[in-house]
Amino acid sequence: WAASPGDSPGSPERFRAVVAGLHLDPAELRQRGGTRGVWLTLSPPAAAALLGVPASALSGQAADLADVAPAMANLPERLADCRSWP
Repeated sequence: WAASPGDSPGSPERFRAVVAGLHLDPAELRQRGGTRGVWLTLSPPAAAALLGVPASALSGQAADLADVAPAMANLPERLADCRSWP
């Protein structure tokens, strides 16, 4: 994944598993090739409970999941190892 704010030219940041907060301006997420993943939309209390940081800390930001919630750093591998979805 690569992410960049809509108003910031230049090289986008690269993420293995991206976590993004609410943005006031457009933001762009791009990927190369195919992908599989899970997209969650969380309320501010749910974001705080799941990620361990207040939702306001992610406002206008995109970050790698491992940087925001180190305990979840292996989530991409765990999901990739799943043979099926419940």
